[in-house]
Amino acid sequence: MVPATVERFHDATDSKFIEVAGGVRNTKWADLFEIGYAYFDLEKENQHGFTISTPVGEVVNFENFHNIHSRFKKRVANLELDFFGVFNRKTTVFVDTTRNRYDWFGDIISQGSNTSGEFGSKTWVIFDFNNFVGRFNASYNLGGVKVTLNHTVYK
Repeated sequence: MVPATVERFHDATDSKFIEVAGGVRNTKWADLFEIGYAYFDLEKENQHGFTISTPVGEVVNFENFHNIHSRFKKRVANLELDFFGVFNRKTTVFVDTTRNRYDWFGDIISQGSNTSGEFGSKTWVIFDFNNFVGRFNASYNLGGVKVTLNHTVYK
């Protein structure tokens, strides 16, 4: 094996992120109320797997992520209420469907079988992950003693 200096190929990355949020403070009905949305998008060409032992020239993955979140806080006399909620949706798509085999120069050197991808079997996988986290906290001050109720939900 002869050492060589090569340019990276099939290694592009494109990502986008946007976040918007708004809310109010110190109103009659809320000390704080916020609501927001965030979006993330990624397109990634993979040049190799977890190790750098074998180059690949057509494997790609895509991800997008949506996040909606809100917060509410209110204090009335000795009672404090605090709620936080967030919903996330993440989708990942992994595509490895070519028969082509590449060298480190980006040239096709051979082809595998009709059922093989660059990492093994042809693969087109979509992972969807949704989750919700909600936290409710109520505190009441009884003189010098503070009683707190906290409930968290994760689904």
